[in-house]
Amino acid sequence: MSDQQRCLNCLQETQSFYPCQQCAWSPDKQSESGLYLSPGTLLHNQYQIAKVLGHGGFGITYLALDTNLQIKLAIKEYMPRDFATRNSTNAEVSTFAGDAKENFAYGLNSFLEEARTLAQFQQHAGIVSVLNFFKANGTGYMVMEYVEGLTLKEHLVNKGKLSWDQTLQLFMPVMDALREVHKHGMLHRDIAPDNIYLCRDNRIKLLDFGSARYALGGHSRSLSVVVKPGYAPEEQYRTKGNQGAWTDVYSVAASMYRCVTSVVPPDALDRLDEDELARPSELGVEIPANAEQALLAALAVKGVNRTQSIEQFQQALLGTATSNKKDETFTKSVKPVTGKWKDSPLQKDAVKHKKGYGIVWGLATVILVSLLVYYGKDAINTYQQTSSDELNKALQFSQQGNYGEALKIWKLIADQGKANAQYNLGVMYAKGQGVPKDDQQAMQWFRKAADQGYARAQYNLGVIYQYGQGVTQDESQAMLWFRKAADQGLAHAQHNLGFMYAEGQGVPKDDQQAVQWYRKAADQGLANAQYNLGNMYVEGQGVPKDDQQAAQWFRKAADQGYADAQNNLGLMYVIGQGVPKDDQQAAQWFRKAADQGDANGQYYLGVMYAEGQGVPKDDQQAVHWLRKAAKQGNNNAIKVLKDMGVKP
Repeated sequence: MSDQQRCLNCLQETQSFYPCQQCAWSPDKQSESGLYLSPGTLLHNQYQIAKVLGHGGFGITYLALDTNLQIKLAIKEYMPRDFATRNSTNAEVSTFAGDAKENFAYGLNSFLEEARTLAQFQQHAGIVSVLNFFKANGTGYMVMEYVEGLTLKEHLVNKGKLSWDQTLQLFMPVMDALREVHKHGMLHRDIAPDNIYLCRDNRIKLLDFGSARYALGGHSRSLSVVVKPGYAPEEQYRTKGNQGAWTDVYSVAASMYRCVTSVVPPDALDRLDEDELARPSELGVEIPANAEQALLAALAVKGVNRTQSIEQFQQALLGTATSNKKDETFTKSVKPVTGKWKDSPLQKDAVKHKKGYGIVWGLATVILVSLLVYYGKDAINTYQQTSSDELNKALQFSQQGNYGEALKIWKLIADQGKANAQYNLGVMYAKGQGVPKDDQQAMQWFRKAADQGYARAQYNLGVIYQYGQGVTQDESQAMLWFRKAADQGLAHAQHNLGFMYAEGQGVPKDDQQAVQWYRKAADQGLANAQYNLGNMYVEGQGVPKDDQQAAQWFRKAADQGYADAQNNLGLMYVIGQGVPKDDQQAAQWFRKAADQGDANGQYYLGVMYAEGQGVPKDDQQAVHWLRKAAKQGNNNAIKVLKDMGVKP
């Protein structure tokens, strides 16, 4: 941090006086509710409470600062409003009379047990990590990672609805996370668009598990059942309703239904007597017939008639559910695969995967250029943290697509020297929002913000110089601006610095420097940096060759849905490189990449089915996946199909 201090409310850097320039808060400002902890309150001698992020019937979530590590966190406080309140003279939580004390204690134990269970999933990309939990002030606290972005509900307000392909791609990571949770005997019980979070780093996370809330609701007769109409199955309305994995299946399917149709399904209780749920295709949605059938099966009103597990639901959606019935016509039309190329396609590519930089460069090109748009969204989202009337107006205009009005406000504020407004103007010129697209104007506004130390503007200047957008291409200048942003901790800039050192672009090639910058970005969770760091360990570039380290970094990226890392991890399991040889694990990783539409993953999975490696031998499935890869121009897949006597 610089010589400025942090605002106690929003944790943004501010001058040594209030009100805060970012959020207009001042220490003498009264809390919106006597239930909330005051900004600046210190918990557990480590966590400084800031503003309230959310408040439900059972808890309050705060933004907080870890004073040791100097990082932002989210802290959830157990506060069931039906049983307790906060003492007006201190931070202590006190319970009401009667049964409230016993009910509060029961719920608190469930809350802490939920935290203990969720802490097991710290490394899972699809679940918000629980980092700590403790008792204080007569109640309990759950310390979680703080993620920035927006909920799926907010995203749908802007978009209206999504295509089927977009919906499927979005929900696959959600269902992967749920599968892991279910394996540990835990249910979510509150899946809906407002509890699915789209992070700015492209991860998708599940929020707000309802286990403690459900436990307390079942324990206390004084509490009414709290459900989200349209998203909750009928068994959640009953105290003794039989709940299981099928309960979460219903809520996932209901959320997907809302995404593709823009309509929330009818309340489950209303469907018991007369089910008026319309098929998505009846509402004009373009959706594969098998996927629509899978969606409706997951939305069956009664639990016994419903798809029973998340895994079964995923298989049905993708058309990979097992069946005892064989398509004899198809089977006879395919030549059996002989042993002449057994293992060789995978073995060959397992060696090739070490030479990953050609692929990385292609990916980096897309990532670098598109981040001008990504950070445009990022900048606009940051304005949701301020109460300035003018900034809120600009935000509303931007969200409504009224860029002309937003532009006027940003221009006025930018002319006053505000770096964030200058940056946002640069984004609007870069994207042609409210003004003709103008790379030179974008560059000028980014430069104004960058000269004030605004990291995202510095990063975008690096992109502009890297590709000569509005300026003469200059890799040395790109390096200079990337380094300024990287030194402030911006992960994307750190990654790009690593890449330029690895390739010798703008600087002498230096693998050790590349590794150092990749590691900084990878430690912040940036998937492509984790992938590239894995490649450095495979190749022994800048670090000693270490296949186990490579596999660990590939796994981190793969868990975030990074298809190239999933493929590399699969290849390592095929040949036992850095991990035990395990064809089943290999097939699982290939499937994850294939399900995202990755041609290499589809090819590898097709080979596995053709050979019966890690999956039952199945020529129909082999052809299915190989054709998908072939349609994307994968020459290996085309060759294998021809060898099988099948038209690509």
